[in-house]
Amino acid sequence: MSRRTAAKKRVILPDPIFRSQLVSMAMSRLLLEGKKGLARRLFYESLEHVERLTKPEGEASSAPSKAAGKPQGKPEASNAKSAPGAPKTPQNSRPSNFSEAITTLSTNSAPLKIFQQAVLNVTPVVEVKSRRVGGSNYQVPLEVNPERGTALALRWLIQAARQRPGREMAIKLANEFLDASNKTGNAIRKREETHRMAEANKAFANYRF
Repeated sequence: MSRRTAAKKRVILPDPIFRSQLVSMAMSRLLLEGKKGLARRLFYESLEHVERLTKPEGEASSAPSKAAGKPQGKPEASNAKSAPGAPKTPQNSRPSNFSEAITTLSTNSAPLKIFQQAVLNVTPVVEVKSRRVGGSNYQVPLEVNPERGTALALRWLIQAARQRPGREMAIKLANEFLDASNKTGNAIRKREETHRMAEANKAFANYRF
């Protein structure tokens, strides 16, 4: 048994948009090489993709209908070009889209509910741990602590998103959140595999520690 003092639990600060500790935990497990700003942007963009994919068809089709009613003529970019002193904006500017996504996410909690449901569906109830008894190793099933269950769910969701094909991490995260909320995907498969292993080794439950 270790003689070192037990580590103190750190206070998890909520994120600035949703005021949720669960979102902060997901961002901390998403970041690589200490790039917290990049992890925050990717997570919020993934929730924006979730909102876009789950939006009703009536709302999605209203925008093209308004655009179709405009007269066909010169594009609006030509008018902006002729105006003196007009700022030139690049076509692939992402900061404006990202800021708009932040304002829409702050007023809409539907993507956050989908993310919370995904974490709840992936959270395991039991797991197995190896224990050595009489020179033999046994896989002993144990109940999962709620804090550890949430940590495992977030870890499995992010790992499953990284294993998806594609280059955009925000889109892969959004698709994994949607699949997990519908009880499909690799993260759900990982949870079911853990439960099957615990069920197969329930005979060694008396060796629990």
